[in-house]
Amino acid sequence: MLLLLAIPVMTPLPAQESDEAALTGTLHLVWGDPQQDGDPRYTVLLTDEDGVMHPLTVDARDESLVASLIRSNGQRVTVRTRTTTMPRLLAGANAGVTAPTSRELTTLVSVGNSFTTAKLTTPAWAVTARPYAVILCKFSDIATEPLPRQRYVDMYANAPGGTDAFFREASRGRLTMEGTRVFGWYTLPKPRADYTDAAGEARLSLMATDCLATADADVDFSQFGGIGTHYNSRIGCCSWGGSSTVSLDGPSRNMPFMWNMDWARSGTVAHEAGHSFGLPHSSGPYGAVYDSQWDVMSSASGGSYLNADFGRLGSQFMGAYKDRLGLIPDSAKVVLTTGRWSGVIEPHSRAAGRNPQLIVLPLASSRSNIWMTIEARQRVGTDRSIPSEGVLLATVDNGRSEPAQVVDVDGNGDTNDPGAVWTVGERYEDPVRGVVMTVDSLTANGPAITVERTRNGSGINATLARFARSGTSVAYAASDTTLRRDSVQVLATGSWAITNTAIPSWLQLFRRSGMGNGWVVYGIRPSVASLGRSVTLLQLPTPGGLSPQQFSIELGVTSATAPDAVLWSRRGQRITLNANGMASNVDTVRLQLTGSWNTATWSMTASSNIQATDGSGLTFTTRSGTGSALTRVRRALRQTAGLSIDTLQVTVTGPAVQTLLLVDTVEYVAITNTVTLGTRRGALSVSLGTPPQFDSVQVRLSNSGATWTASRRRDAQLMRASGFDGDWLIWTRPPNTVIVSIDTITVQSSDGGTARFVDTLTVRDAPVRVVLSRTGGSRTVTLGRLTAVDSVMVGILGLAGASQTWTANSGSPSLVLHRRDAFIGAATGARWNFVRFSRDLTMLAPGRYIDTIRVNLPGAPTAPALFIDTTTVTAPSVVAGDADVNGTVNAADATTVLRSLVQLPVSSRANVRTGGDANCDGMITVADAVILLQIDAGVVPATNCVGRPGS
Repeated sequence: MLLLLAIPVMTPLPAQESDEAALTGTLHLVWGDPQQDGDPRYTVLLTDEDGVMHPLTVDARDESLVASLIRSNGQRVTVRTRTTTMPRLLAGANAGVTAPTSRELTTLVSVGNSFTTAKLTTPAWAVTARPYAVILCKFSDIATEPLPRQRYVDMYANAPGGTDAFFREASRGRLTMEGTRVFGWYTLPKPRADYTDAAGEARLSLMATDCLATADADVDFSQFGGIGTHYNSRIGCCSWGGSSTVSLDGPSRNMPFMWNMDWARSGTVAHEAGHSFGLPHSSGPYGAVYDSQWDVMSSASGGSYLNADFGRLGSQFMGAYKDRLGLIPDSAKVVLTTGRWSGVIEPHSRAAGRNPQLIVLPLASSRSNIWMTIEARQRVGTDRSIPSEGVLLATVDNGRSEPAQVVDVDGNGDTNDPGAVWTVGERYEDPVRGVVMTVDSLTANGPAITVERTRNGSGINATLARFARSGTSVAYAASDTTLRRDSVQVLATGSWAITNTAIPSWLQLFRRSGMGNGWVVYGIRPSVASLGRSVTLLQLPTPGGLSPQQFSIELGVTSATAPDAVLWSRRGQRITLNANGMASNVDTVRLQLTGSWNTATWSMTASSNIQATDGSGLTFTTRSGTGSALTRVRRALRQTAGLSIDTLQVTVTGPAVQTLLLVDTVEYVAITNTVTLGTRRGALSVSLGTPPQFDSVQVRLSNSGATWTASRRRDAQLMRASGFDGDWLIWTRPPNTVIVSIDTITVQSSDGGTARFVDTLTVRDAPVRVVLSRTGGSRTVTLGRLTAVDSVMVGILGLAGASQTWTANSGSPSLVLHRRDAFIGAATGARWNFVRFSRDLTMLAPGRYIDTIRVNLPGAPTAPALFIDTTTVTAPSVVAGDADVNGTVNAADATTVLRSLVQLPVSSRANVRTGGDANCDGMITVADAVILLQIDAGVVPATNCVGRPGS
């Protein structure tokens, strides 16, 4: 048999950025996801025509490059690479045996046709089984097995908590892992250290090669559509998911692949399996990749609790990613470019196929791959722990490393709060994108909505966005092959994007879009620019047809054959500043000495109003040095209006003496600036032990283009301490001790305005007693859900209760208390903590169930605090064809009908008499099973009788 992966034998190259080379082969992008909070990692495995796999690192900050790699995943490409030394944070997992020196992928040069039969992201994934070969491997020096083999079998099974069950439910049976088998444990031939590079990261290709080789005698890899490897110890940051070339048991082919470390459980496996399908991350709009509990491709474990072995499992894929995999048929989508659409949108987690599941709104843009999606989400099945039910909106931009991002209108940094979901009576209006959506009512099949395209939207750009400075000017020799990185800040009230379609070859954009205040990151490569002066303008669109905001990048390149030059990298500028003196003007200039002037000495003198600094924080009126230097110029504060003309002079002594002069003309404008604070509480009296007291006030600025910051004198904790005009200042005061606390909060605008207010908190002692955030809860659920999860906050009032512990318990066998990682019979805590509990609905028949949670505090004079939980379980409505009464009509219903006909046991929940009558002829026969199989195979549509409520 052939080996899985071929590791190239590479002579260690010197760590210099100028060593460039082109490689051609099939691109496999692999995503790395840390166990704890952190940033995702990326690495590329490029397989050339000889079957040699080249591991390449990727700079995670280069969003444009990452996005292009996502679009080209699984295809034949040509890339440009270089030998470089990467920081550990940015190094990929296959940094090579000579790491930290490694091979970095810098540019995607061209994309051809993939040598595989189909890309991972085509609808070929739909209506199919993808069995995985799951291989369990142990390092030769570590004998521990994190879980017994059977637990991995369960983890991939078609059962609650199993990955197969997750994908079946998320796809309504169109994508399964049926046929998946678990092999091992096998012992690898090398110790853990041999699979770890010098940067401490995993050597993925070597791990995969050895792990599959040890299992080769037992596994026929030609029978599987993907491979998931698990290891008994962790290496580096992450578990990984993507694709790889496999040559075992057949010709070389592109296969989905996962590298799961010892800590990986169901949520991580589902997340990495999504990457192996070719799915990128999703997120909220705040630049935090793992912040959204609306999609397993963001928060892998932000969903329902399973058990201590399986961990938590994230919610289903967002509609955009289901569509990316071909799991939503065209008949269940509405593409709205103009006009209005009204109707019911069904939650795709349990859609019956009668109404659309996804609304797609293409957005006008300089690029054609930007759109918005609208979907409905309901707390059902694996979606039962989504933040809330309602209508979810997302923007999808294939130019981002996280293409699908949830729309969150309140801009508070929390993607999972009510600002990200719309319910009955609520309205979303976006004049920039030209979209208006209202939720009109809630029907049995989902929310009824109206969507209107008011005009062709202008893309994803913010209503207010501007560059923090107007431009930059730099100069280099033509022989300089170094990629010179720089950035410019964007001040924005919402989402923004650079709209340039033509970027010169010497300029590379690493990050070109964002949300709120952010940075455009770019790099300049002088060696590919023309001699002389080159200028390009980066553009930010503005609303209402106004001229776009521009940032000028000026590059001067001197001749490589005559490098002798003394270059002053800025010619001077004229700017306008506020005469109130609250902000000083800071800029950067560069003295570039080349050729025979390379070691020339120089001295710099500044006039009275400006100072020069070397970046260390010290300032100089006169400064000197040798060779090229970077100098920051800071203008002194001024309080009066008028013109100020200042100079910065440098004298260079080398083969001759040259004098260079930089002249800045500044116009100071007097502006009347005011800060106004809205209605505020100002004073509060509470008992010791109550929850932290939050307060807020709206900040209004007379200059709408300014920003504001807040500071406090004492113990107020500022939760939001900066913003634009109209934003809210938020703070909290924890009542931790008996005190009268007076604090002063000062709000200062960037253009000189100031406002202050006094916040008074009186904390008084109180008798010791237990209090609850609420005294009861109620819910109505449909029979068939597995669990209903809820919580209540418990607190202890009074100084004497500060060190005491409360205990909560319930006598009901179906109501269990639990902490994060295990079920327990009783919960304990101190001060303000949550009692979390779940009700096992599989134990209950239809009816009303009332149970009590008692919270006791030893020695407290009051009786136990009581929480009354009421759950009403209703029988599901029986739908013709839904014999197993799980809300969908598929082949499983045909199996239930056939088992009933031959008198084999069926699920206690099944209703074959009513639900199994697919043709509504009043009889249960083999004909009903045949109809159900034809519907599942797509031979006949689910029309006429099937799908109607049964009698």
